[in-house]
Amino acid sequence: MAYFTKDILDQLNIPHAAIPQVIEYAPPAKKRVTVNFHVESLKIIDNYAKSHHLTRSAFLEASALSVANA
Repeated sequence: MAYFTKDILDQLNIPHAAIPQVIEYAPPAKKRVTVNFHVESLKIIDNYAKSHHLTRSAFLEASALSVANA
């Protein structure tokens, strides 16, 4: 599943302006990605991650990697 597409943001009721911006991306071995989020988006992401038995970290890592690799 690709995260942070317009459709996914609409489904999660996240403002489109909250799409994270990948500031830095290193090879997967380092797994270092810096993103900016709207505070309300983090609350929604936490609820989504919890309901899907994920941690915020796991959700954000998968999401950031899918955005960086797009």
